[in-house]
Amino acid sequence: MQRASPAPTGYVQPPPQYAPPPPSAPVEPVPQAYNQVPPQPQYAPPPPPQAQPLPELPPPAGGYVTGAKSA
Repeated sequence: MQRASPAPTGYVQPPPQYAPPPPSAPVEPVPQAYNQVPPQPQYAPPPPPQAQPLPELPPPAGGYVTGAKSA
């Protein structure tokens, strides 16, 4: 009697085929690359504001600005 239930086995195969597409899709790798781009631009704004208050110290300000810009 169990061999007469071939319908359930076929119904289970369709769902598994839908699972492989999501993992293979390059949608997950895209978000990671986009997340790494925003952090860089946000780190640049902080250095400029600190360079203004450092003008009082010409020697340190020059060395600090070059290192921050190079980074």
